[in-house]
Amino acid sequence: MAQDPWTHGGDAPRREPEIIPPGADDPWRGGETLDPAFGRGGARMFHIRRIGPFGLVLALLIILIVLAALVLLFAGALLLWLPLVAIAVAGSVVAAVFRRFLGPR
Repeated sequence: MAQDPWTHGGDAPRREPEIIPPGADDPWRGGETLDPAFGRGGARMFHIRRIGPFGLVLALLIILIVLAALVLLFAGALLLWLPLVAIAVAGSVVAAVFRRFLGPR
């Protein structure tokens, strides 16, 4: 069975974790960090502003478009199933009529 590399026989860690103070370069990366999402130096601060009237109208327009698409989807499903239900009801009525006339005598 393989031993855990962080423990030495279950007693204490084999080596202490290295604590890198804030602002210091990471010795494993060899200098300044480069993150594709944030650029050089890691995370950046950004501000979130309140939504203005244009943003509010745009958000409501997007919500209305999504709701209209959902209504059209449900209407399409209803129009697809409506003839099938009508055929099933008509078939039941015809079966009941035939059972009445052709039933046991």
